[in-house]
Amino acid sequence: MREPGQLEAILESLPQAVFACDATGRVTTANAAAEALTGLSGVELVGMDCAGLFASPGEVRQAIQD
Repeated sequence: MREPGQLEAILESLPQAVFACDATGRVTTANAAAEALTGLSGVELVGMDCAGLFASPGEVRQAIQD
């Protein structure tokens, strides 16, 4: 059995960005690396649409061409 807060401590210690999303596609938690990647705080990230966090490949190509 895990101790309370153990999973959160592991996620926070990871150098990779980690976003957890619920069944509706909303961010429920994000670690410090995710905050650094997006430039948003955890408070700002929670509740956001997971699909809208990053640009699609087409949007990236368009931005490069512009």
